[in-house]
Amino acid sequence: MGYRDTRKAKRPPTLETYHEDWRVRHETRLAFANQPDNVAKVKSWCQQFSAELVITAQGNHWQIYRPIRREGIQDKKVLQWAEWWPRSAKLVLGKKWRQGVHTHDVEQLIHELTEFALREKR
Repeated sequence: MGYRDTRKAKRPPTLETYHEDWRVRHETRLAFANQPDNVAKVKSWCQQFSAELVITAQGNHWQIYRPIRREGIQDKKVLQWAEWWPRSAKLVLGKKWRQGVHTHDVEQLIHELTEFALREKR
């Protein structure tokens, strides 16, 4: 990736692991994110916002796709709208790699995605 995050998520993390060694902290974040109830929360959010969640790399790469809309008509093509790496807590919205958001957990992820979706509608 190479680009440092420009800001932290606006919501405080649910999972606090600051006292742990960074290796343990990263594995803890990954395991917490991939718990079935947390994956279900993000899938539910995706349904509300006409998006699709794809999880790859043993749960370490979450990709959210949304349909491309043109003049009010939904196109069949999809846009990779957001990417999140739970282990490193990196969130990239709209392919803006240099404006990454440090996002520790699913609650922060959902908050950031919602804000981004609402900004996009304006």
